[in-house]
Amino acid sequence: MKLSRGDTKKTLKTVAEGEIRVNTDEYSIYEGIDELEIVKKHRFVNHSKEYAKDGVHVNTAENRHGFLRAWLIKFRGVSNLRNYISFFELLFNSKETSIHHSVPDGLGG
Repeated sequence: MKLSRGDTKKTLKTVAEGEIRVNTDEYSIYEGIDELEIVKKHRFVNHSKEYAKDGVHVNTAENRHGFLRAWLIKFRGVSNLRNYISFFELLFNSKETSIHHSVPDGLGG
């Protein structure tokens, strides 16, 4: 499934409340999100040049994606990704799971 700019805007409208600040990389699906009323500020980094710029980075999101990907591998394909992600979120945010113990302090729930 390939995401589009419209998908990104629709998702932000659905999950965000109030004014938000968005930090992203330069991937084209994020272009124009600063046009949404809820987006107070959109800052980005260009990964071909840098991984952080003026305090902006996306390392936390990339870190969580890495844990999710590693966790999903053991299932060898999923039929309902949303349910797997919800369960992973529950495990990740619980202080009593092995997933949490493998996360450096300050990054997990």
